[in-house]
Amino acid sequence: MISLEELNQNEKKRLSTQSIEKMKSLEDYFSLPVFQDFLSEDEKKALGDSYDYFIFEESEIVMATDEKKYSFQQKVYVSFYSENRDYLTGDQLDVITLLHNANYKFTGSDVNHLKLDNQDRYIDLVVFSFSRIIRSGC
Repeated sequence: MISLEELNQNEKKRLSTQSIEKMKSLEDYFSLPVFQDFLSEDEKKALGDSYDYFIFEESEIVMATDEKKYSFQQKVYVSFYSENRDYLTGDQLDVITLLHNANYKFTGSDVNHLKLDNQDRYIDLVVFSFSRIIRSGC
């Protein structure tokens, strides 16, 4: 009998590899750092006064509603913090083009403009939402 760990081992490896590849593609294309899940205090210090980076977050797993073959999907959020970028809409299109494919679907984005405390500086924040298929042994 196959153990639960053995049952999902290939899928865990596939998902991990996929995330690493997506993060690397952002980092290589934009020449900006990509952090997983959140920005630690040490990472904030290393950035200094820069507000140009990505945060890559794997989030909730939900029942798939439009996939007949697979039973789960995972939400993935990519937050793009930027200051003084030439064309934010163009950057958004590039992120979508880099990450979207048949198994990693773009589902929307949300744009915000954040004012830094006690400064005349604004940071653009774009949160991209993606949904990816999870092939479960269930």
